[in-house]
Amino acid sequence: MPRSPRTSTAVSHTRIAAHNIRRRRAELGLSRRGLTAKVRAAGHPFARGLLTRLEDGVNTAGGLPAMSVDQLVWLSDALDTMPAELLRPPAETRDPAQENP
Repeated sequence: MPRSPRTSTAVSHTRIAAHNIRRRRAELGLSRRGLTAKVRAAGHPFARGLLTRLEDGVNTAGGLPAMSVDQLVWLSDALDTMPAELLRPPAETRDPAQENP
């Protein structure tokens, strides 16, 4: 049975967010453990292992792990960026340093 367009769009947004979280985390020199600790230090109930499952695209049910809007906001705060930046496809992600040579 084919997936609905809504489902496939949600999956692609999860992959985009995972890619951008990984990229931003690397820019800041944060490990997965360090980012998770930062989210938890802000008082959010962020499950250990969620970031690993998200970035690796692994879910115990066989599909991509789900990420709530709250979790997206918590991660964006810890990564010092806006939630919209984490959802922006890589081709649309801009580096201001590269725009002004």
